Amino acid sequence: MGWKSVSCSKTIPATRLIPVVMMTALDRPEDRIKSLDAGADDVLTKPVHRDALLARMRTSLHLKRAIDATLDSLRQGTTPPPPEDRDAVFRHEGDY
Repeated sequence: MGWKSVSCSKTIPATRLIPVVMMTALDRPEDRIKSLDAGADDVLTKPVHRDALLARMRTSLHLKRAIDATLDSLRQGTTPPPPEDRDAVFRHEGDY
């Protein structure tokens, strides 16, 4: 998927909230910025470490689920449930 494909998918309402993790051999800061500006949610440079990719995918999916739950609550006119402590974005030092 190139920059144009990502940019296009982010403009279509049905696909704009699908997380996109771009993997590229281009490792200059300008290339990362171009990828993010095109709509990628995250950028990994090759060679990609398997555990790093899996961690990024888990994070992206967790965020997607939270967004979907919030949108569902807004559509139903209810208040979204607070995140569980283990799912909190901010943690105190030593909580890892």
